[in-house]
Amino acid sequence: MAIYRSETLKNQLKVFLTSQDISIEKFSQQTGINSEIAAKIYNDEHIIPSPAILLAIVTSYPISQKNLVVLDPEETPLYGKNQKPMQVTICGCGNLGHVFAGLLSARPDLKVNLLVSSAERAQLLEQAMAANNGIWVRRREGDVLARPDRVTSDPAMAIPGSRLILLCVPSHIEDDVLEKIIPFIDADTYIGAIPGPGGFNWKATDWLARFNTKATVFSLATIPWMCKTIKPGEEVNILGTKDFNGQVTVPASRAQDVSELMSKLLLMPVLDLENFLNITLYPANQLLHSAISYDLFANWDGTPFAEPPLFYQEMTDEAAKLLQAMDNELQRVCRTLEQKVPNLNLCAVLPLSFSIQSAYADDITDKSTLRSIIATNRAYAGIRTPMTEVEGGYIPDFNCRFYLEDVPHGLVVIKGVAELAGVETPTLDKVLIWAQTQMNCEYWVDGALKGKDIGQSGAPQRYGLNSLDKLMMTV
Repeated sequence: MAIYRSETLKNQLKVFLTSQDISIEKFSQQTGINSEIAAKIYNDEHIIPSPAILLAIVTSYPISQKNLVVLDPEETPLYGKNQKPMQVTICGCGNLGHVFAGLLSARPDLKVNLLVSSAERAQLLEQAMAANNGIWVRRREGDVLARPDRVTSDPAMAIPGSRLILLCVPSHIEDDVLEKIIPFIDADTYIGAIPGPGGFNWKATDWLARFNTKATVFSLATIPWMCKTIKPGEEVNILGTKDFNGQVTVPASRAQDVSELMSKLLLMPVLDLENFLNITLYPANQLLHSAISYDLFANWDGTPFAEPPLFYQEMTDEAAKLLQAMDNELQRVCRTLEQKVPNLNLCAVLPLSFSIQSAYADDITDKSTLRSIIATNRAYAGIRTPMTEVEGGYIPDFNCRFYLEDVPHGLVVIKGVAELAGVETPTLDKVLIWAQTQMNCEYWVDGALKGKDIGQSGAPQRYGLNSLDKLMMTV
């Protein structure tokens, strides 16, 4: 139950307990939190509770995590008035990259570079931004218009001098990006994946070792925003904003620095989750996308759809049951790991229904069931199933990110950890076998992760982590 003192965040425990007339002694008894630790948090609002402490509080009292840890508005600037702006490079300009490019470029304490996949892409974005005076970020709090300092496809132009590098790219192309950028990084660079559930720590440290280079590696637990590009280089719409986020850092000694930095940049609390498995196993798109896609297409007869279904809003009760079963299996993996590994705490791998509610508390109108939590989430509204238009309608697109990313760098990763933990996952297996068949790939074969495509996944087995002991040495 580690705690740390933050310059950027503050806890509201004293405010809450005072309003409820709850003493420290009673609080400690009701939550099981050590009274000395509880007193420290109570007496110093800049002491930040660990994920385990936060979970103990929100499960004991009617208070959400977003109301327990908040951003201190007086501490959000990165630097003092006389310091140079920090150089940040954003890798990728999809939906998330557009938001980062627009919001971060509006800050006077940052110099923002945008690294994209090709010279043609860079030119198109430059032209669009020039005509539009930047990227409009549409959001509920007020729109922002700003333009990066540089847009390029050349890492030699974008990376040197960057203190922070953010990979806003699908997991399945992170290898390509890391291979290109690592030769140009400086010694004291932070490299982060937004988000990083696909074994990013293993991937990044592997590439750093290949180039005999060191850097601070981190990942966020989830994307900060649900967002959609309206016009490339011109406009992006934020559909929903998370209330808080989490991160894990390698080496762990830099974790507080990363939490402080990302809290200031995202303008939301970003908490240290302490162990990379808390992100690697965090329930998100790898479960959501896979379960709903299976329900939509596993028994599809080949007849084109009249239009792409609303992916979240129209999910069925059967999809929700499948999703719940997969989430239950993931929770069994976590509990088994905690039993087998001393002092391991995976409380940040929340049950899926809880994690969605925690992230989108104000956007969900019906919280009674897992299906309603997803279907009535305003941040998910209007998002349609990725499909390919053909004569007569639409057919499934098995080459979209829901498969290329969420299967090899999502389901396969969970399966890899489950295999090392000795936990059976029959529902996940069923969905994985179906998905890899649609993709014409092999990961899970004859009851083991030994398929020919395992080297293109994010599974720990790809990196020679073939035992639980070896796995735990890397997280």
